[in-house]
Parts: sequence; structure tokens; C-alpha cells
Amino acid sequence: MRMRVSSHLMAKQTLVLLLLFVWATLGSCGSYYCGDAEGLRITPVGFSSTEIEAIIVRRFIKGTGFNKFADSLQLDKSNTGFEFSNDTATMYSLNPDNLLKSRYDYEIYFPAVNRLVKIADINEPHQKMKGSLFSTEKTYCVNAILSFTQDGHVITMQSWRGEVYIHK
Repeated sequence: MRMRVSSHLMAKQTLVLLLLFVWATLGSCGSYYCGDAEGLRITPVGFSSTEIEAIIVRRFIKGTGFNKFADSLQLDKSNTGFEFSNDTATMYSLNPDNLLKSRYDYEIYFPAVNRLVKIADINEPHQKMKGSLFSTEKTYCVNAILSFTQDGHVITMQSWRGEVYIHK
């Protein structure tokens, strides 16, 4: 009788351990969202260095037709730099807020040449990754910006660099 209780208890413990193992293994293979894209860089084409010394960026709540103003910022030498190659100025900035994110629509104004550009509908599908069955490690992933609208024209991204080419 005593042996029977011990084997019954042992069977229960084994079953509990097996269920815990299955739960832990399956629990690690859930899905998770990828990180947000870095954002789009303003890349002026045909502007002189003095014409891009100050750029005003106005942010609007996405999808409101530029009717709900969120905030604005000025890009200048204190927070942004440009590196020229021929007639193209590539923007670099240590502040990620200076990049165009998919959660807003934007007006970009170049006061030196009175040029206004509208960027809207930044398309950044939010991807999910599925975890591995036998691994607790997550592979880091980043969403990609696929397209945006510039002055009413849809622009499909051709490069991973995420540049918005703005011609003078």
C-alpha cells in the first residue's frame, strides 16, 4: 500500500513537471512587435548651404488633412547638419526628433527660398515577430517605411536610408 502511494505521488509530480516544461516552452514562442523605423531624413537637392541654414518643420496629427497642428521645430546649425555631395545635402542629426516619423504629417518650410513641402501618409506597417519554440532570445527587428506622399504624389521608398528628396 505504501509503495502505491509513492508511485501515485511520483506520477503526479512528473505530470506537474511535464506541464510546467510545456508551458515554459510554449510561453517563449509568443509574438512581439518590431521597433519603430528611424524616420525619414530631409534631403534638399539644388539648395545652397545658406538656403538651408534654417528649415521649419511643422507636425500635424496624422490623417487630419493638416488641420490639427501638433508642434513645430526649427532645424538649424545648433541641432542639425548637412553634408553636401554635388547638389544634394544629406541631413545628419543626433536628435531622433528631427527625423520625420510615421505618426505625423508634416509641412517643411524653407524660408530663404519661400518653399513649402507637404509630407503625409508615411506608411510604416508595424511588423510582428514570432518567438522560437526552444529559445527565449528575441531577434530585434525594425519596421520599414514603405512609402509616403509628397505634395500629393506617392513616393515609394527605393532605399533603406529613408530620405525625402526635396528639390528647390
